[in-house]
Amino acid sequence: MDKAVWRNKKKNYYSLKTERETIWYVPRKTGERVDRSVYMHMLTEDVGLGVIPYRRGKQTGLFDLSIDNEQVKEDLCLCLSSNDYHRRDFDTALCDFLRECVRSMMHYDEAIYEIVQYTPVFSDNKEQKENPEEQEEQDQQNQEEDLSFTQLMSVPPSNIRFFLRTPYQILPKVSEDMSYRYEDDPPPRFKKLSKNKILRFRIPKEYRGDYYSIRYQLEHIGKRELHNHYIEALDSSSKNTKKIAHNQIDMEAGSKNCELAVLSATNKIGWDAREKFTGSKHLQEHYIITRFLRFERFKIRLRQSIIDVLNENIDKLLPSLNYHGSIEIRGLPTETDVLEAEKQLMEGKKPFNEIIDPFLSNQEK
Repeated sequence: MDKAVWRNKKKNYYSLKTERETIWYVPRKTGERVDRSVYMHMLTEDVGLGVIPYRRGKQTGLFDLSIDNEQVKEDLCLCLSSNDYHRRDFDTALCDFLRECVRSMMHYDEAIYEIVQYTPVFSDNKEQKENPEEQEEQDQQNQEEDLSFTQLMSVPPSNIRFFLRTPYQILPKVSEDMSYRYEDDPPPRFKKLSKNKILRFRIPKEYRGDYYSIRYQLEHIGKRELHNHYIEALDSSSKNTKKIAHNQIDMEAGSKNCELAVLSATNKIGWDAREKFTGSKHLQEHYIITRFLRFERFKIRLRQSIIDVLNENIDKLLPSLNYHGSIEIRGLPTETDVLEAEKQLMEGKKPFNEIIDPFLSNQEK
């Protein structure tokens, strides 16, 4: 197989032409949720960083193609690299994309990307004027190599709406001060987008309804950390006495109620609010391991859902290669590993540290 030509080395020979449908625009007042809760912020960070564990040294051997093709790996590196930050390693490019995509999914409940096609457009430059024949020959060679490629560009989900599965973008509203620029009516507020150019990554269906409840509860539990508990206790006690200085607030009870509320809210996904295995004061070891495995399953399903969307649209991401393979995950725990660990936990014949070791050691490699 011929060695792939890395297109980023050819950028000095041509400029890029693209036709992007969406506009990078975040509405000022959309009524959307803002993560003011410390717990919701922590959950987003933990899932974003844990969906692909960081390893010591270079991250290799995590992903592969069902049909090996170096040119496909190169095109996927370009496609998944954000903006001009081009990763030349397939594993690293996919890892960075997964972490970025998951953070958007946890914050907005979904991540939306547009498939943007880049086409080389050759123009006159200094080198062409000095050596016109040599430059013409080089341009012809670059055109024969087909240097066009696609790239996934992030779109803020707050200004994308779907009507009958058709995507529309909410455009900025024209202010009264700028309306004089339009002779006729101002431009429409909604712009219809092409279905085949929009990729939508969503929370897995089995978690979708529960995640809305988790997010709502965490926002209210940690909106002002523990202050809301103390203020409520202060208000209730002040009704019974005229001197607020003598009011007593049990801070330990407030902290305990807050921790129990977080455990109750995240029971479906098993998040431990960074208490790990030694910090929990309210659960026994068996239930701590149960929640740990539940959280691992959540991250595995979240990761696999993103890979599935990429595989379903791989022909759109690689239009010129006619590739029929798929992206495969290797070297990371699977849902089968979680089921086996849960079985061993229920049988009670294996120490806890041996049950969770495959999941922890994977992060240290």
